[in-house]
Amino acid sequence: MAIDTIKSTAVLDGAIATADIADDAVTADKLANAINTSIAAKSPLASPAFTGNVGINNGSPTQRLEANGNAQFNAYDNVSGGNGYYTTKGMQIGNAFDAGLSGGDDDRNAILWNERGTSLLFATNNLERMRINASGNMGLGVTPEAWLDSQTALQVGGTGVITSSTTAAAGSDTHYGQNLYLNTSGAWAYQVTDQASVMSQNDGQFRFRIAASGTADAAISWTTAMTIANSGHVLFGCTSVPSSSVHGAGFVADNSHELRLSASGTGNTTRLRFLNPNNEVGSIRTSGTATAFNTSSDYRLKTDVQPMTGATDRVKLLKPCNFEWIVDGTRVDGFLAHEAQEVVPEAVSGTKDAMMDEEYEVTPATETEEAVMGTRSVPDLQGIDQSKLVPLLVKTIQELEARITALEDA
Repeated sequence: MAIDTIKSTAVLDGAIATADIADDAVTADKLANAINTSIAAKSPLASPAFTGNVGINNGSPTQRLEANGNAQFNAYDNVSGGNGYYTTKGMQIGNAFDAGLSGGDDDRNAILWNERGTSLLFATNNLERMRINASGNMGLGVTPEAWLDSQTALQVGGTGVITSSTTAAAGSDTHYGQNLYLNTSGAWAYQVTDQASVMSQNDGQFRFRIAASGTADAAISWTTAMTIANSGHVLFGCTSVPSSSVHGAGFVADNSHELRLSASGTGNTTRLRFLNPNNEVGSIRTSGTATAFNTSSDYRLKTDVQPMTGATDRVKLLKPCNFEWIVDGTRVDGFLAHEAQEVVPEAVSGTKDAMMDEEYEVTPATETEEAVMGTRSVPDLQGIDQSKLVPLLVKTIQELEARITALEDA
C-alpha cells in the first residue's frame, strides 16, 4: 500500500522542523521539497518513522521497500574523526543501464557495483565467507594474497588456488594449485610454510610441478614431475622426449608409440621391476652396453632341487617348424604353442582353442545418444616364452656329450 503521510525532519542549527506529505503516493520530487537538506554539521539527523510499504518509482509497493531502477548506497567515511563522505559512488544495485555503466553484451544486466578501490565482502552467520578485493581477486573463506596484476585469482579455503592470465592472449596460462601465489614481483611464493604443487595449462599442454617445503612468502623452486605435451607425449621427470641426452621417462605419441626410459648414468640400472605379493618376480636392467630381461631365480626361492633326467627323449618330442605369419606373410622358425606345451608346459601360456568375450562398439556415439556396445567371442591366443626351453636343451647337450664321451672311451 502507498503511504498516506510521511513526516520528515530537517535540522537547522539545532531546530527541528517537520513537513507533511498528504497524498496517495510518495515521489522523489515531493520528498525533495518536503525535506530540508541544509543540515548543520553539529546536529545529527533524526530518523523518520514510517508505517506500511515504501515505493520508489512504484505506486503500489507490496514489500516494505521497493525501488524500481538503480539503487545507490554511498558508505559513510569517517576520516580522522571527521564527518566527510566519499565523493565516489559506493555500492550500487540495479541494472547497468540505469546506473550509467557498461553492462557488457546487455545493458539490462543486473549489477552489484563498487566504484571505489576497496573490497566487496560477503558474510553469513556474521562471519566473512567471501571477498573480492580491489584487484578483482576472490577469496572463499580466505583473504586473497597480493597477486601480480597480470593474474586473476580465486583462492579457496586454506591454500587452494585457481589463477589465470588477466587478459586473453596467445600463451596465456591457467594454474590449479595448492599453497602458492604469484607475488607482485612475478615470482611464485608459498602462502604458508609447507610443500606446494601446481597443475598448469598453457600452449595446449599440461604441466604438473611440485616443490619441497618452504616458508611463507619465500620463493618457490619448482620440479616438473609430469608433462602432457600438445603432441600427446606423456613425460615424467623431463619436459621433452627422453633421449641419450634427455633423461626421464615418456610415452611417445607418434607412429612409434614408444615407452622411452633414459638414465643419467651408464652403470647397471633397473628400468622395470615386476612385483606381486610374493615380492619381485622379474626385472629389466641395463648396463653401459646391453639390456637384461630377468626372471626370479634366486636359490632362496627354491626347494627340493633335483637333477634333470630324460632331457634327450623330451627334446625329441618337440616339433620345431617353419611357418608363415597370417598377418604379413613372413616366414620364421619356431613352435606351435600347444605342441610345445605338451613337452614343456611352463614355456607356454593359455589353452589351445580358448575363447574370450570382447566388448565392441556396434553404433558410434552421437551428440544426443551414447554409443551402442555389444559383446562378441574372440580367440584367447596362446603365447610362448622360448627361454624356458633353454634348461631342457642344455641338459640334452650334456646327455649327448656324456654318450659321445662314453663311445670315445669304449
